[in-house]
Amino acid sequence: MVRGYSQLKKYDVDTKPVDAWTVVHFGAGLAAGLVGFPLLLTLAAAMFWEAAENWRRPALTSEAFPHWTPEVNTNVLIDVVAAVGGWGFGAALAGARLTGRRTYPGATSWAGD
Repeated sequence: MVRGYSQLKKYDVDTKPVDAWTVVHFGAGLAAGLVGFPLLLTLAAAMFWEAAENWRRPALTSEAFPHWTPEVNTNVLIDVVAAVGGWGFGAALAGARLTGRRTYPGATSWAGD
């Protein structure tokens, strides 16, 4: 059994639209945006992960996922949206960091000029 899984179980992992793993998906998207991964590659990776996770996980239930429950469709959708949202936030931070300017229209630079 994966250590700490019993603590995650109490948060209804994969049975509610938003769960503890939604934060992980956001973080993965954030990292992708910060390092400059293209949006479509990030979206494709998130969609591939969700498909692979739900297609392959039942076969690995006794090994890697001992307490697997099927993900609800809204959880799959929100995890993908969280990854893309994290990418957007990371890309905006990376753009602001690299150019010294805020990335939304009409903004001034971080230095205030």
